[in-house]
Amino acid sequence: MAKLITTPKPSFAFTVLFALALPAVLSTYFSFQINTVTSGSMRPTIEPGDAIVTVVKPARDLEPGDIVLLFDLKTNVVQSHRITQEVITGDQIKIITRGDANPREDTEALVFNSTPIRTSILILPKLGFVLTFLSTNSSQVIAIAFGAFVLFVSIRSFLKLDTNHQSKEEFQ
Repeated sequence: MAKLITTPKPSFAFTVLFALALPAVLSTYFSFQINTVTSGSMRPTIEPGDAIVTVVKPARDLEPGDIVLLFDLKTNVVQSHRITQEVITGDQIKIITRGDANPREDTEALVFNSTPIRTSILILPKLGFVLTFLSTNSSQVIAIAFGAFVLFVSIRSFLKLDTNHQSKEEFQ
């Protein structure tokens, strides 16, 4: 009798682990980063609670209109604001930004042409709320317990599948 060969389907546990590992892999190997927006300074383009996906670009590749993450020395906060103007002087660039909802421009940033700057490539509405929740201690305990449960169920179903496979072979 011919043997039936089946390919295993990805388990729920594998899918969950893949989803959890994906941001780390993207960040490590492709310099993607996900940042949560906490203020309304970029309304209506970016709302508080949205998440933005950023990549690193050299300052020389930036253009007015790009949304970048820069550290503001006055407020000691990383801001995601739009570039309104660039002034190139030799190997340095003066970058001037402003939040879309702000009445005036931010403190200018003076950087070298090759300085890596995080630039927004994607806005993920409301995902920032989820990421903020997941970064709390209580949610981490829940996530670990859930992960352990999923792993337990997957191992149990795998062992049952292996036992069923062996018993089917015995009958043939």
